[in-house]
Order: sequence, then C-alpha cells, then structure tokens
Amino acid sequence: MKRTCLLILASLLLFSLAGVASAAEPTELTFVNYDVPTSLSGILGIAIEEEIAKHTDGKVKVKTYWGTSLLKGAEALEGVEDGVVDMAIVNPNYYPNKLPLNGVYATFVQGPESGKALMWLYKVIFDRVPELRQEVEKYNQIPLIAFSVMPKTVASTKPIASIADFKGKKMRAANRWGLGQLEAAGAIPVSVPWNDCYMALQTGTIDAVYTNHDSIHGSKLDEVGPNVFYLKPLWSGTKFMITINKNTWDRFSRESQDKIKAAFDVVEKRYIEAFDTMWQEVADKQKELGYTINYVTLEEVEEFVKMPKIIELQETWIKEREAEGMKNAREVFEKVRETLNEALEMEKK
Repeated sequence: MKRTCLLILASLLLFSLAGVASAAEPTELTFVNYDVPTSLSGILGIAIEEEIAKHTDGKVKVKTYWGTSLLKGAEALEGVEDGVVDMAIVNPNYYPNKLPLNGVYATFVQGPESGKALMWLYKVIFDRVPELRQEVEKYNQIPLIAFSVMPKTVASTKPIASIADFKGKKMRAANRWGLGQLEAAGAIPVSVPWNDCYMALQTGTIDAVYTNHDSIHGSKLDEVGPNVFYLKPLWSGTKFMITINKNTWDRFSRESQDKIKAAFDVVEKRYIEAFDTMWQEVADKQKELGYTINYVTLEEVEEFVKMPKIIELQETWIKEREAEGMKNAREVFEKVRETLNEALEMEKK
C-alpha cells in the first residue's frame, strides 16, 4: 500500500513537471518573407527573429519561411487571415481590390529618401488616417510594422540620362500607377511579371525596368540593362506591411504584446540603418562592374511631379474610391498627402 502511494505521488510529480516543461516551451510564430535574407526586407526579417527572441527572453520565437516555400506573395493576405501562417509581408500591389487605400502611396511620385523620414511616415499614418488600419483589420489581422524598399532606379538596355529619355521606350513598372507615371513621361508602359523581367530585357520585349534600387541589382537586371539611371527622389511608393493574425495576437498576454511591440521599435531602428546604407553599397558595386550611371536632377523631378497626367492619376484614384462608396476618399487622400509632405520637409532640416 505504501509503495503504491509512493508510485502515485511520483507519477503526479512527473506529470506536474512535464506540465511545467511544456509551459516553458517557447511559442513559435510562423512568418512568410517572400524575399531572400540578403535583401532589404530580408534584413528586416532577420531583425524580427532576433529582437522578438531577445525581448521575450526566448519565450517567443519566429520561424521564417523564405521565398515561396510556403506561400506566394499574392497569397500572404489570405494566408494570415486564415491562420495558415501567423505573420507575413503583405504587399498591397497584389491586392488592388482588397487593399486599395493602402495602395494610395503609389499615386505619389516623390517620397522620402531617408529611412528615418520614411519610417516616421508609415508609423504615424495609421493614427492620422485610421481607415488605412481598418482596411487591413477587415481581414483578421493587424499591422505590426510598415516599411518600403529603396527609391527608384531604371535599368535599361538603351542609354538613359534623363526623364526625357523615357520617351518611346518600352518600360516596365510594378503597378498601374507606376505604369501611368511612365506613360506621363512619354514611355510605352508594358506590364511584365517580376520573375520575367530579366528575360524580357534580354530578349528586347522591354527596354527598361523602373523599380526599386536594391531589386535592380539583387535580381541582376543591371546585367542585361547596364544603363542605370538613379532616381533617388522618386520613392518606391509601396507600403509593405508585416501583419499578424488577430487570433494569434489576442492569445498573447498584454505583457507579451508590449514586449513584442518593443522588439519592433528596435527592428525599425535597425531597418533605418540598413535602408540608409544600402543605396551606396549597391551604387558602389554597380560602379565597380562598369555600368553606365546617370542621375536625375531636382529640376526634372519637380517637372515630373507637376505633370498634368500625374495629377489625373491621383484624381482617378479618388474617383474610383468614391465610386466604391467611400465618401471621404478625397479627405483620406489629402491626409496622406499632408503627412507625406511633412516627411519630405523633415529631410530638409
């Protein structure tokens, strides 16, 4: 009898210890980053892994699925919504119908050149324009951080030394607004899937690609388009968001949520540093490789921004939102414009 009682007590003790051990196991967050670790968004992803683990004392860890190993970029919004993954990079370019408000930035040609001003814009915009946050939250997720890639560069098979040289050239951009901007400058806009851009340049299907500076070099588009035209005052205009499934987020205690938020504050600082150094790093490599490099002038940028067709594109965005039933579309647009202009002014100080 005594032995039986001891065995029962031992079993209860082991069961209790097993429960403690189980409770002590870290929570794992699955995260889809459809880029590569060496890219700007890859650097951001690594920082997220490190800082969340650090700020939660290892109690929360991030498992990253790189590239399209789990989800394609165009599946990220639904993947987080349905809980297939806990977190993902959501690109509004893939969701013009579901995230039209968060795609508004692409209608503006000029944007911040510095990481600090850019991240300030994306950090305050959700509070100043709550409709942007609400649009994301409709899909059972909340944005943890928003960011963008490097400003614009053109890789061309033909010489380009100014925006005027766009005229008559077949040029690719990422979305309808970028294509419209190219058309405003006299180019022939051509829609080509991103993964086909290298071949399209190589075969002459297009003459040039108009996209972010880091992707031009990271995807080796400058190998087949060695005439490189730097457009640093012209931003990417895409606000990428890292979102988390709302059910996942709600399972964390308030204390854990605060620690994760603190982790993202540090992630933001690390991203700003990477953003501000990568432009020159890429430029140095392109110079080493002997590519032809030209720079846009501020006078050209000022003329480009004020082109009537650029204004028409912005009006189109407003009218389309109004047609969808959004009565305050113009107000939303103007609030974004005001905040963007404030960010641009920050850089002048």
